[in-house]
Amino acid sequence: MSTVPDVEDLIVHHTDSLREALECIDQTAQGICFVVDMDGRLVGVATDGDIRRGLLEGADLSDDIQSVMETDFVSLPATTDDKDIQSRLTSKIRHIPLLDEDGRPVDY
Repeated sequence: MSTVPDVEDLIVHHTDSLREALECIDQTAQGICFVVDMDGRLVGVATDGDIRRGLLEGADLSDDIQSVMETDFVSLPATTDDKDIQSRLTSKIRHIPLLDEDGRPVDY
């Protein structure tokens, strides 16, 4: 039986490499990582598909994740009602980062 990873396990820093992001995605088996800035605020998300497309377009595994991360993503306040969160999930949006008042991921 597998367990759901904690949000901290899905976090990479904007200066981490594509390789480090892929390692995060591989270890958590969620297909996504949350990209934070130096203050821990969410600045992007990256899926294994985003990274794959970046590599096909000429990115290198040593490039920063911010070079391929998606900056137009869905996030919600951590205080959002479960029903509201569920209503935002789609076949394309399977993970929604939940943010504290400072924009830091605290759950998903």
